[in-house]
Amino acid sequence: MKSSPKLVRPVWLVAALALVCASAMAQDMEPRSYSPAPVGTNFAQLSYGRTTGSVVLDPTLPITNASAEFNTVIAGYYHSFGLFGRQTTISLGVPYVWGTGQGLVSGVSRRIYRSGLGDPRLRFAFILIGSPAVGPAEFKKQKSRTVVGTSLVVQVPLGQYDPNLLINIGTNRWAFKPEIGVSQTLHSWMLELDLGGWFFGQNSDFVHQVREQAPLGSVQAHASYTFRPGLWLALDSTYYTGGRTHLNGVRSDDLQQNSRLGATLAVPITRAQSVKLSYTRGAVVRVGGDFTTFAINYQLRWFTRR
Repeated sequence: MKSSPKLVRPVWLVAALALVCASAMAQDMEPRSYSPAPVGTNFAQLSYGRTTGSVVLDPTLPITNASAEFNTVIAGYYHSFGLFGRQTTISLGVPYVWGTGQGLVSGVSRRIYRSGLGDPRLRFAFILIGSPAVGPAEFKKQKSRTVVGTSLVVQVPLGQYDPNLLINIGTNRWAFKPEIGVSQTLHSWMLELDLGGWFFGQNSDFVHQVREQAPLGSVQAHASYTFRPGLWLALDSTYYTGGRTHLNGVRSDDLQQNSRLGATLAVPITRAQSVKLSYTRGAVVRVGGDFTTFAINYQLRWFTRR
């Protein structure tokens, strides 16, 4: 059955703005994500991020001047414990998102606004080499120069989603990201390399269609310098590729091959409190979101007995 223009145009815009979510997911850059920590370490975290920029689309689509502006507040918790004698961590982040997307569809201006809870993310990380499970007192005595860790992020489809709306905050699908990371400390420098990939479940109610997405691979590299305990600066980069989508089995021309650069500054406030500032922007963007993001993250740390 042939779709009517009234339906096709919004669906094109939906497909365009859906790239925003996929790109934002792959653009995560987190330096020192496998840093050693003593067993019993806890962090309560509250972060705010603002992302603005254009959406780079397939030139065959009748969409121009596509852009988005959105804000994200994330409440999170992190806990370190011992498993099989190795440092293990579990963390949870729950986002609230609000913002707008706009563009010209065949010369007609379209604009949407959304706000609501996003999909929570649960991360489980296990240190394979370099950080045994020890308490704070023993931790101060050890020097882990080389650290190898692995992790699994699970994105749970609990975010705001209404199948009657063209644009949603939630994704209505499960997503999983396995990753392995290696870091090497050289005096005050830390060099890191992380390899991972997102794997997506099926969204069976995407504007009354079935949407599937191929895996999205990513590589991150970080170089950070520690000025004193708790005060450090990192230069960040990432490259991601893949993520081509299918609607009702029909392949879309939205293969992503993009890169981003950024920087992160961590500043201690007290022995138990710190703030992280981060800035990232697109370096090479062929399809997806060419965004600039600024974020601030507050952390409160405390220890619990084993």
